[in-house]
Amino acid sequence: LVCFLLMINGVVIDRFGPRITCILAGTLLTATWTLYGAVASKHVEVANPLLTFCILSGVSAWLAGFFTASVFSVITKSFVDERSGIVSIAKAWVGLSSGVSVAIFIGFMPCTEEDPKRLHFLYCLAVVSALATLC
Repeated sequence: LVCFLLMINGVVIDRFGPRITCILAGTLLTATWTLYGAVASKHVEVANPLLTFCILSGVSAWLAGFFTASVFSVITKSFVDERSGIVSIAKAWVGLSSGVSVAIFIGFMPCTEEDPKRLHFLYCLAVVSALATLC
């Protein structure tokens, strides 16, 4: 199933290009993280929260893959002579970005582990997705 879904990412990028793909995926990713935050904060009631979180988590990971695939598609074509170094830098950022975003969120919204304000991180991810889409 994962291989099939990743193949869809490549087909969409090839068909519509990285710009349209990022706009479409970013819009859907923003909506997914917003819904995830709303369900987690109990602003939206669902019959089976665990199943909902599993589905939203999978969808958000798949949609984020559109951004990653688009970026790598562009940089491998744009930096032919420096491809190895550029891809290494981009891959390093993919690995570090989650830790950096958590550190920034905790820096601006310090709270204990039990504090419900921690769930606002999901809304923070929605804002970051929206900003990435606008760029």
